[in-house]
Amino acid sequence: MCKKYFVMETVLVILATFALSSFASPCEVCSTLTWQEVTASPKSGGYGQALLGTGDALYLLRAWSTGSWHFWRYDPESATWQTLTPPPERPKNGTAMTWDGLEHIYVLLGGAYDDRGRRFFYRYHIASNSWERLADTPGDQGAGNAITWSFYDSRIYAFIGHEKLGSRFASYDPKTNKWKLLTMPAGWNSTDDGASLVWAGGPYLYALRGEYDETRPAGSFARYRIDTQTWERLSDLPDPAGVGDGASLLWIGYWVPQLAPYVFALGGGGAREEPGYSFFVFDTYRLSWARLADLPCPVGQYNGNRLAYAAGALWYWQGAPSTWSCGGTKIFRAPICISVDSASQYLGATAIIIGVVAGAQRMPDGSVHLNLRKSNSEQTLLVLITGDKATAFDSKMGWEWETKLIGARICITGQVQKSYDQLYVALGEPEQILPIAIPAAMASQYYGQEVWVYGIVASVKRIESGTVFLNFIRPYPEQVFTIMVDKKYAPLFDQRFGPQWERGLVGQIVCVYGLVKEYQGKPEILPTDPTQLRSAALGVSCPEICPRR
Repeated sequence: MCKKYFVMETVLVILATFALSSFASPCEVCSTLTWQEVTASPKSGGYGQALLGTGDALYLLRAWSTGSWHFWRYDPESATWQTLTPPPERPKNGTAMTWDGLEHIYVLLGGAYDDRGRRFFYRYHIASNSWERLADTPGDQGAGNAITWSFYDSRIYAFIGHEKLGSRFASYDPKTNKWKLLTMPAGWNSTDDGASLVWAGGPYLYALRGEYDETRPAGSFARYRIDTQTWERLSDLPDPAGVGDGASLLWIGYWVPQLAPYVFALGGGGAREEPGYSFFVFDTYRLSWARLADLPCPVGQYNGNRLAYAAGALWYWQGAPSTWSCGGTKIFRAPICISVDSASQYLGATAIIIGVVAGAQRMPDGSVHLNLRKSNSEQTLLVLITGDKATAFDSKMGWEWETKLIGARICITGQVQKSYDQLYVALGEPEQILPIAIPAAMASQYYGQEVWVYGIVASVKRIESGTVFLNFIRPYPEQVFTIMVDKKYAPLFDQRFGPQWERGLVGQIVCVYGLVKEYQGKPEILPTDPTQLRSAALGVSCPEICPRR
């Protein structure tokens, strides 16, 4: 989401009304993603590496077969690298990282093909910059490692092993520090280079098997249902070269609810170990793949995840040999939410744009003009609402709604166009002005303010009196945010969503609009009307929001 700035209550009401239905097809955003070179990593690729995004930063772990190994944090806001304490043991082939949504990064440290008994599993505490060794994995690690955190049950899931030793699929419970072996997908005796695993909302994990046969291209892809502990084979990743080193899966629904149906993927270097440029998106609703524009610099040769999300953008790290095109160090981003300063770079494309309303004017022909101020000049991006379209905005927002937005930071979505020297976006529907929302983990910063809050539900409970509780990120009593539907209003929600509607929300993205209050040191919102609560699992999708920059 884009950073929320305090504005007057009337503006918040306007933005809440805008959010009552969604507008753009997420595929439009996917198909217009544009990679921009941003920086370079301190070193090129190596034999024990992985990239991870935590929404506000990138973490890069990188090693070589000899010498020292390194762990860095990249801050997108300041464009700086910070050297962190590396793990006590050397990362090797199959190094994989996942984030628990709050304060820890969990790491599998991999293993060489001739290693035996290497089962290192560590947890990194972000705030203290310190490492803790956890229970060894229930199998030797290697090139086929992959790992993901599941908000559905607050557990970790992982592939462990490689094609020579075979692989295992297991879950890890942080509360007990214990692993549990689970069933591998049918026919998947092993995983290898390019294996990847990602949780993508609700009870589902998605998995790439990797380059298990280096003589034959393969894109084996499957999904796992956590509550039934069953696997389902899906259509292969459609890269003719097959999956290889650098193949990656990424789900960003945690940060961008309107893209929750999609999993992004890199094909990697393929079975022939050639430079890989392929970039895909998988639709989890239609169970189909689409190929997106190729990467500007190739990935491959070395194993490890290359995709991440931070600061309103997708990121990828080349992580390749220094002798390859682009030198192996390049890092690119593809903004999902762009600043008005960058609008000219998206001429002809559909984009989500954030800016401050510097002025508003209703013209004699009934059209409405909003001027979005650029930070580095007096030039503006014109938001144009023609007279025949303005009526729809007036009916939702009331008379002179446009003047109430002056000074407010807003997000819009639409096609960037140009007339003479003026950049503009023409809006046809009120829903093209997106609400600025905040993640549940940040809700405590907005006490006393009416905002949209979104996040993943970790547990639910309906007590005897009829009051309903939705707990976010972690189950009660470790939740970071709560929605409480008082018994007085619960019948309204039952009538709208059906009896026991809350039971289907565990692991789902839920959005709520209301006043953030504090209760026993934690933030909560108490909705009184069903229109304040939205989730695809309830049949009313979250409004499109502006991803955080």
